[in-house]
Amino acid sequence: MDSELYRTMLRIRVFEENLLNFFSQGKLSGTTHTYIGQEAIAVAALRQLHIGDAVFSNHRCHGHFIAYGGKEEILLAEIMGMDSGVCAGKGGSQHLCYKKFFSNGIQGGMVPIAAGYALSNKLSNQDNISVAFIGDGTLGEGIVYEALNMLSLYDIPMLLIVEDNGYAQSTPKSKNLAGTIEKRFAAFDIAAYSIRSNDIHELSLFFEKAFDTIRSRKKPVACIVQTYRLSAHSKGDDYRDKAEIESWRKQDPLVINESYFERSEIERIQQQVREESDNIFKSAENQTPVYGDASSGIYYLQNHAGVKIDIKAKERFSEQLNNALDHILGRNQKAVLFGEDILDPYGGAFKVTKGLSTKYKERVFSTPISEAGMMGFANGMALNGYKPIVEVMFGDFATLMLDQILNHAAKFSYMYNDQIQAPILLRMPVGGKRGYGPTHSQCLERIFMGYPNITVIAPTIYHNAGAMLEQVYNDMMAPTIFVEYKGFYAQSMWSMPDEMDFEVESDNRVYDTLLFYIEKENVDATIVCYGEAIEEAIRAAWELMLEDELNVQVVCPSYIYPIPVKEVYHMISGEAKEILVIDNSYKNMGWAQAMAYEIIQLDRCSGNGRQVDIVSADDVYIPASKELEKEVLSSAGKLKEKLLKEL
Repeated sequence: MDSELYRTMLRIRVFEENLLNFFSQGKLSGTTHTYIGQEAIAVAALRQLHIGDAVFSNHRCHGHFIAYGGKEEILLAEIMGMDSGVCAGKGGSQHLCYKKFFSNGIQGGMVPIAAGYALSNKLSNQDNISVAFIGDGTLGEGIVYEALNMLSLYDIPMLLIVEDNGYAQSTPKSKNLAGTIEKRFAAFDIAAYSIRSNDIHELSLFFEKAFDTIRSRKKPVACIVQTYRLSAHSKGDDYRDKAEIESWRKQDPLVINESYFERSEIERIQQQVREESDNIFKSAENQTPVYGDASSGIYYLQNHAGVKIDIKAKERFSEQLNNALDHILGRNQKAVLFGEDILDPYGGAFKVTKGLSTKYKERVFSTPISEAGMMGFANGMALNGYKPIVEVMFGDFATLMLDQILNHAAKFSYMYNDQIQAPILLRMPVGGKRGYGPTHSQCLERIFMGYPNITVIAPTIYHNAGAMLEQVYNDMMAPTIFVEYKGFYAQSMWSMPDEMDFEVESDNRVYDTLLFYIEKENVDATIVCYGEAIEEAIRAAWELMLEDELNVQVVCPSYIYPIPVKEVYHMISGEAKEILVIDNSYKNMGWAQAMAYEIIQLDRCSGNGRQVDIVSADDVYIPASKELEKEVLSSAGKLKEKLLKEL
């Protein structure tokens, strides 16, 4: 056996032991999950890597990192929170990014990301593969099975290594996992190999076969290795039977693989490795800590000044978006589109993607019903230089994507200290008035507001939605949510009712804020809204003028998060005695509340004492009944009633 293999295993072991000692002495904060007892797996597997292959790890990542070629110095500095760490201290023990090595502590979340990364290699005609590590406990996560299904459907060259150590934290496999692990892969027609060994030579031959199979057949393979962690799950929380632990110590990979060498050689390597590790830890302990920038790696779309583009009046909202997607895919070879039922001739639930799968066959993916899975695939492709667009069929279904958006995509550039970006565009059809009921009618874009590294754009038929979509795609460096009100799709751009006569001004930004008014002077009130609420807002303003001789203006931004309070406030008439902020989401903790608060603060600064109120949908779920739906959603009648009461 190559002595370097044993040396690498020992480096992992000694690093983890010294790390636990630091924790026990109170020199480190947070937590850690050591790899003690499983070292032979990572060393045997990752020696098979080719240049360009990528590795995706989990919370128990130190052994994988060192076996990949990462240096203990930068790993320790990262765990200590120092600027010299692999992610400048932002990732800590579980969240590492080094060359093509990525880890995250969310169980199962990296599996579809690894698959998406490998898919991007396949599209680029590169022979590289992805390797993803999970434990047996992670097989309880649903997203793993979404990924397995898509892996098999798309023939993606990826290796999934299951380190079966018999426990999900403190719960034994017998109480955590039904059936056999092997049959889970068989259900998806994925070849699975199993082994119980800590012998580095046996494991190397085992993984060599798996890697060769993937590279020759261009299909996924799973490797299941029965193993055991000899230390606690996390630092000292170990409740396993002591006799069980001692029985596995007899199969310690270090002890087993020492038999390949003379005792004098073993002692020499042990002395060298322990001295090197001790020096690393002593040096780190004696260094004056230097900490990095806690705020770097956060990106929002910049709403800079732009050239106003005239809207084609006869073009429908859906057509504008379709043409924009066509332009994006035609001009960007790194553009890919994911969605459900988007293949021709169907072309998506709202026909926005019609024709695209025919024209861009290799880069338009009509996925299984796997919202989390397709977002994970998009994340993986983004990590490898692609810029994916994801269409969720209904915005309500985005709840199934939240882990991949909030715990992965939105955090990648930050927790990896800006080593990578995750530019992903999520298109969300939202809103009611279609009779779809409680699970298909909500405005859930509110979920993404207030979350760092996410921008939310919501155009109307009065904005140039197609141009905005292309601008978003060109500019984004982080996840961006593009909100599309379902009621707009069939409408022509600028299809204001004939009886209404509004003047409209724009602030001439890329994602512009619009001002609708009948008379510029002597303004009584201002309505502030976004998205689908614009229809009811201008209806209310028009009727208030006709019926009550009240002059009401309407301000409608397209850039809705981060809250564009300065842009909106600039458009509000100083004469307005009442400001009414509306949206069609739930009242509490929503956009209208946040915007109203910001307006009140600016009013206070400017010495104004105007009344600021909000109108939202009722705090109930949206019913399927047409009449009940009208009762729940905000309407022109509700807006008029509120303004008349206040004025």
